[in-house]
Amino acid sequence: MTFLPESTLEQALLDQLQGLGYSLMRGDAIGPDGDQPERTNHQEVILTHRLTRAVARLNPSVPAEARADAIRQLTQTE
Repeated sequence: MTFLPESTLEQALLDQLQGLGYSLMRGDAIGPDGDQPERTNHQEVILTHRLTRAVARLNPSVPAEARADAIRQLTQTE
């Protein structure tokens, strides 16, 4: 069985996402010490601000309270 290095797989996926129109940002740029921090620590996996905007954009007819509840359920840790 042939194994791909993680970096090869990562780059292939990043290239595919860019091909679909996604913009990419380096983790060190959006990390807590970065130029454009989007998380308070490196253990945060979900970028809540981005998730909130996406949920609102994709579900404009859903009441804000229901969208907020869905986000709470997605981001709860226990």
